[in-house]
This record gives sequence, structure tokens and C-alpha cells, in this order.
Amino acid sequence: MSKEHWDKSFSDKDFVYGEKENQFIHDMSEIIPAHSKVGCFAEGGR
Repeated sequence: MSKEHWDKSFSDKDFVYGEKENQFIHDMSEIIPAHSKVGCFAEGGR
């Protein structure tokens, strides 16, 4: 897919997937070290 495709897909100003954190990450947050960076891939589609 082209750069233009991804630029258009992720240029929205709205919250596409909502404003709440991923439930699994929330549930596991006690075992994730503080200040960790977590990538949540394949969160869903449009």
C-alpha cells in the first residue's frame, strides 16, 4: 500500500478506536514496568 493510503488512513483528528485503553493492557498493567512503551497492533478496523 502506498504512503498516501496510510497518511489518509491515520490523518483523522477523531478517536477512531475510542478514548479508553485496551482492556487487556489495562488488566495486565500491574505487571508491565512503569514507563514502558506498549504497541497495540491490529486493534480493529474502520
